[in-house]
Formats: sequence, structure tokens, C-alpha cells
Amino acid sequence: MITTISDPTAPRAPDLVDRNFVASAPNRCWVADFIHVATFSGLVYVAFVVDTFSRRIVGWSASTTKQTRLVLDALDMGLWQRDRDQHPPVLGELVHHSDAGSQYTSFALADHLKEAGIVASIGSVGAALRAMDSSRLTVSASISSARAAASSARASGSAGSLIAVTGKTGGFAPRRAGPVGAGSPASIHPHVVSEIR
Repeated sequence: MITTISDPTAPRAPDLVDRNFVASAPNRCWVADFIHVATFSGLVYVAFVVDTFSRRIVGWSASTTKQTRLVLDALDMGLWQRDRDQHPPVLGELVHHSDAGSQYTSFALADHLKEAGIVASIGSVGAALRAMDSSRLTVSASISSARAAASSARASGSAGSLIAVTGKTGGFAPRRAGPVGAGSPASIHPHVVSEIR
């Protein structure tokens, strides 16, 4: 299944990363992409934002649609998570790198990045997920959680049940709420989270 559909007419940011997915410190380069997760009752899209310094997933979001809101929620969670950890990005220092999918070339994301003081970088279609290959263990563990929560969400008819995946604890309030209010990413996979800090 293809999750990236580029819009050749959309203006796009330059590729500032040029496949050099190494950062000298946290909050210098975040790579964003999303995948689809098959469940017994249908597909769920899971967006990830990975800090290339630590290979830590700093934000994630899940939805039954692949609209721009999916990637905005993952970015918002990353910003909230870093702020909560008392390591917010410095204005103008953070590069948000993604592929050329329509969600990442949207005006909504461009405006959101600009408002947050984040520099946009866009590579070729599918390039961002390949960059996350070095984070495969973390992403795979997160997908396992996503699959379990996604099955619950599809069964209840609400993507809001994916709260366990998005880590709604301690004040983070994604634009959805649901019946699974159980746990943060650290409580879901403490061994993986401790390895990537």
C-alpha cells in the first residue's frame, strides 16, 4: 500500500538534510513519516517523529485517515514531550525533515512549523521512512503497541482509543480522546524507551 502521495504542484521546502541523518545534539533534526498498520478490522495510519540524535520517537499519532491532522498531531506530541522533559527546541535550530507526501507539503504543516520556529526540509518520496531504518527496533516495538491499540480502536469505532499509542498522560491532549486512557510510551515499552533516551 502506498501511503505517500506527492503533490507535484505544491511548493516545497528544500532538502536540507541530504540523507545525512546524523545530528550533533537533540532537537537539531527530526525525521517524520507515517506508515499503515493492518488490523483485523481495517487500516490505521501511524505517524512518527524521530530525533536523529538519539533515534528516539519523540512524537507519534494514529488515525484511521491519512489527512494532514495525523502528521500535525505527531509533531505536536514531539513538541509537547520535549517541553515536558525541559528540553524544548530552540527557535530556528530544529529541522523537521520529511518526504514529499501531500501531508508534509501542505500549507497547514508549513504554517505550523513556521509558527513553532522549526525549519522545514523535504526529501524525495519515501526518503524519510528509509532514514528511520536505523530506528527499526523502536519503530517495530511501537508498531506492536499501535497494532494492539488500533484493533481496540477499530472495534470501538473510534480512533480515539489510540490514546495508549499517542501517550496521553501528564497533560498532553491530542485532538482526540477515547476509552483507552492507559499509559504513556514509557509505560507501554519501558525497556525500549530506556534504551533510546
